[in-house]
Amino acid sequence: MAALCVSPDGKTLFSGAWDEVIIWNWQTGEIIKTFKVNSKHYCKFNWIDILTISLDDRFLAGMSLKTIKVWDLETKQEIYSFNNEDNSFTTSVRMDKP
Repeated sequence: MAALCVSPDGKTLFSGAWDEVIIWNWQTGEIIKTFKVNSKHYCKFNWIDILTISLDDRFLAGMSLKTIKVWDLETKQEIYSFNNEDNSFTTSVRMDKP
């Protein structure tokens, strides 16, 4: 795992690694859902470097060297993708609203 974040309510853990995000039940340790990033350009070596969740537990953002993706946690679908081929992202993000 390269990135971790916990939901604001403390019930869910999100982990990001190679090319997938895993959603865990924080209390039981069981996997709730796994979904693939599905992008060959997501990041250098396909690593997700940073994860952050919106304060309302609705959206998850993942960041790599040159890409930020946002997923809707209800549908587990990607809803935004920001690519920056010329430069690298070097900071984390906080999401109050998408």
